Amino acid sequence: MKPNEIFYRLLHSQAHFDDWNAARYNSYHYSVPGKWIDTYYKKGLRDPKDFPLCLYSGEHTAAARDNFLQIAGKYAPAALWSEADLKKVSELDGVCAFRDMASIHLYAQGTPYGGMEVVEFEGIFVSHIPESNAGLTGVLVKPLKTISKKPYRAHSNS
Repeated sequence: MKPNEIFYRLLHSQAHFDDWNAARYNSYHYSVPGKWIDTYYKKGLRDPKDFPLCLYSGEHTAAARDNFLQIAGKYAPAALWSEADLKKVSELDGVCAFRDMASIHLYAQGTPYGGMEVVEFEGIFVSHIPESNAGLTGVLVKPLKTISKKPYRAHSNS
């Protein structure tokens, strides 16, 4: 087993602050996994074992898969899903974070958010996520212990 590592998470919404403070350590991409869409609509399969949890978007929870199987029938194959349903089916088994502050700075460039905070924490790597492309060090992590939480300052050495 790998030792715990240090990671950084940018909190940029009230939901992020609320979830972190309540130790609800799941992230969401608010999208339906494409592999699940293909399996459900194109192949017509319905057995949970046919819907893998480890996908390009990260490791999903079993609850997300089960929610997908319960909800998908109310949508046509190319329909737009409600935000509430997207959250239910996109729950990741951990939080999206970065391995270094340089990636936080790249990720935060051009964001319209104000009042962001950076959490430095100890955690266990779960999987890679799309934010690991384009020079970013994005990962999905199970947080264990908060080291620090402070206001985000662009290009600071914090």
